[in-house]
Amino acid sequence: MKRSVFDLPKTEFNLQYGQYNSLRNDLGLSLSQNIPFPTYFTAKSKLYEAELQSNRLKQEIYKSEITAQIKALYYGYQYLMEQQRILRSLDSVYGNFVDAAKLRYTTGESNLLEKTTAETKRGQMILQLQQNENDMAMTYNSLKALLNAKEDFRIDIPEKFEPVALAVVPDTSQLNNNPSLKLFFQNAVVANQNRKVETSAVLPDFSVGYFNQSLTGYYSVNGQEVFFDRSKRFEGFNVGLAIPLTFFSNTSKINSLKLQQHSLNTEAENNKLQLQSQLQNAIKEYEQHLTQFNFYKTTALQNADTMIQTATLAYRSGDIGYMEYLQALQTATDIELNYLSAVNDVNQSVVKINYLLNK
Repeated sequence: MKRSVFDLPKTEFNLQYGQYNSLRNDLGLSLSQNIPFPTYFTAKSKLYEAELQSNRLKQEIYKSEITAQIKALYYGYQYLMEQQRILRSLDSVYGNFVDAAKLRYTTGESNLLEKTTAETKRGQMILQLQQNENDMAMTYNSLKALLNAKEDFRIDIPEKFEPVALAVVPDTSQLNNNPSLKLFFQNAVVANQNRKVETSAVLPDFSVGYFNQSLTGYYSVNGQEVFFDRSKRFEGFNVGLAIPLTFFSNTSKINSLKLQQHSLNTEAENNKLQLQSQLQNAIKEYEQHLTQFNFYKTTALQNADTMIQTATLAYRSGDIGYMEYLQALQTATDIELNYLSAVNDVNQSVVKINYLLNK
């Protein structure tokens, strides 16, 4: 569109033939061209430049959104893979619990309730594994679509499943890099350039023309009468000025665009406050999730494996009943799954913060 800025209105060509000067037929040719006031082209060029920048920002916004979605799905898939590993390990533990409960029931050491309870808990674990597999398939399909991948790919789990680190220390002053915020302010720039275009449109237009015609007849040339036929041509130029009569209508439109610019600036400032609030909340969420992760890593997670091993040995030796055993297994299960959830929550918070900061 920038290349069309200096596109002039169509050149007008007129042919005139007939008795416009005498009883004889004459032939006249004329050309005319309207030219807007020069400042109109400058204003239109800056408007297209502003609109081009707006579209670049829209492209940047879309790219930022896609990038954030891909990161969120990527970390989410890693979380589901690690969750699957833990669930399979726990399923094996519950499987051993079912075998032990059946043996105790067969030998008469326990009642039917213990056996059915063990089988029910194992069934719940199997359902949880199936749900996990479905979640993995849906997450993978969404990720594949966003990547526009034609072939299948593999995602590996890091050796240590821990949260990713923030690239920078987040600060609200860095929100100036957010393309959504830039677009709000750029929309105000576009409105201002539209106003300048309308202002330039109010200015007079110029017109230039050229005519070439015959005026058949006798004319006095140096005191002598000379006959001019249609081969003898008369030519000249004309210059005109076009002044708009709807000045007040244009003025109203210009005032409207001024108000629109003011409204968009206000909207941009309000959007900046909202983004600052979103970033502050995202930082709070990140800190909270990081605290939960540190708790599970340094305290609870270390006790989970010990809890399962100790409870299993105690149950088999008859030192504890199946209810105490189930409670220990459930506690250990919650600890391991909550640890994974804490890692994923931290990763998702990092994705959100980086998205707001356009990192």
